[in-house]
Parts: sequence; C-alpha cells; structure tokens
Amino acid sequence: KMDSSTKFPDLKWAQRKDRLFITIDLPDVQNPLIDLKPDGKLTFDGSVKDTKYEIRLDLFKEVVIEESKWNLKGRNILLNISKKVKDEEYWPRLTREKIKHPHIQVDWSRWVEEEDEDSHAGAGFGDDFDPDNMQDFGAGDYNDSDDEEEEVEEAKADLGDME
Repeated sequence: KMDSSTKFPDLKWAQRKDRLFITIDLPDVQNPLIDLKPDGKLTFDGSVKDTKYEIRLDLFKEVVIEESKWNLKGRNILLNISKKVKDEEYWPRLTREKIKHPHIQVDWSRWVEEEDEDSHAGAGFGDDFDPDNMQDFGAGDYNDSDDEEEEVEEAKADLGDME
C-alpha cells in the first residue's frame, strides 16, 4: 500500500464509448512515470518538490495500449486511453472497485451524455487530447520519443544520395 508520505493526485475523467480521457492535475510534476497494462492496470508515479504522488488503479475494463496516448501539458498529465470494447454502453465508473474515491472526479467539461455522443463526435476533448500531440505508452523516457523517426529519416536521406 501507499506509505504515508505518498499522495494520490487529483484526477478527473470523462469518456466516450471508445475511449477515456483522464487528467491528472499535478502542477510542476517531475519525473512522471506512467504505465498502462491491457487488463486496465494504470500506474503513475511522480513528484512535486518533496512530495511523492502515485496512482494505482484497476480501470473498469480492458484497454488497448497501442491506441492509447499520454502527454504532459502544463500543469496536467493527460491520458487518452482506448477501450478494448468500443460499442458497449458507458462505463458506470472509472475503476473496477466500487468505491467513492475522494480524488477522482468526473470531468464535466469534457463529458458528453451517451445518447448525445454522435452529435458531438469530435467535440469536447479539444486539442490537448489530440493523439498527434501525445506520447505512446511504454515509449520509455518522455524526452527521447523522436529518436527513431529521426534515424529513419536519416537512413532515407542516405538512400536518396545513392540514386
């Protein structure tokens, strides 16, 4: 279990039939480490000054790592998590356990009622959750996500010189 010096950060969430939007509200977080498993186990560790924060949650159902993204955005860490089953009704809650968690709130600013979802298809999650602006899970360190692409580009450039 968490030791007493570790805190659970404030977390907000919203959903669509196919995905979850989770915002971890932690200004000035350092060394954020986030891990997500296909069974829905979400872990987060980070620190702000001398305070350690961690999240250990079992999400309500399974998720697809390859289609999920995360990003560090100003004071927040944003998670865009793809549900494995995309055509079921909304999850009744974020976690498998039926507990009222004091630090987990619904993100009403991004929430769309299930029956209204089709008319709001692209609406509500905004640029912050645009997958193109986000990191893959399990990409290792936050800072070196571009290296592979650059190497591929260089290799292509070398081939170009040979023609």
